[in-house]
Amino acid sequence: MKKIISITILCFSLSIISETAYAQNDGLGLGAMINGPTGISYKAWFNDDMAIAGGLTFNIGDISSFYMHSDFIVHGDRDGSFDLESGIMRLYYGFGARLDYNDITNDTEVGIRFPLGTNYDFEDVPADLFFELAPTILIVDFNFGLNGALGFRYYLN
Repeated sequence: MKKIISITILCFSLSIISETAYAQNDGLGLGAMINGPTGISYKAWFNDDMAIAGGLTFNIGDISSFYMHSDFIVHGDRDGSFDLESGIMRLYYGFGARLDYNDITNDTEVGIRFPLGTNYDFEDVPADLFFELAPTILIVDFNFGLNGALGFRYYLN
């Protein structure tokens, strides 16, 4: 199982690198998120309105677990955004996938996510804050769920 987790982390890292090469004009943001799940957050922009965003968390030890999601998101027009003193706040929506593995139950869950959220871009600092809710349809069990996260990202480019 640890080999599967290691290979998945490697594939996830390679996908971030490939997105960085494509979205380098607008940057790659790396940071953290809390709640559903608590872990690493990333965002790679395609253009001013579209991006790939996701999260990753894992635990390797006596009890192993792994969670990853990746979403294609579209931000609202800058004209319909909220201009604040130190930045701009825009709503976003999208769709994506989720993979969750738990060593205790030896279950792997795959799901389709539909994130809805808001993103606050700071004007003078290459960083953003976000809050999202993501209704999820689990494919194997055909069950419904809801994830939520609050996080930040710092842009490297």
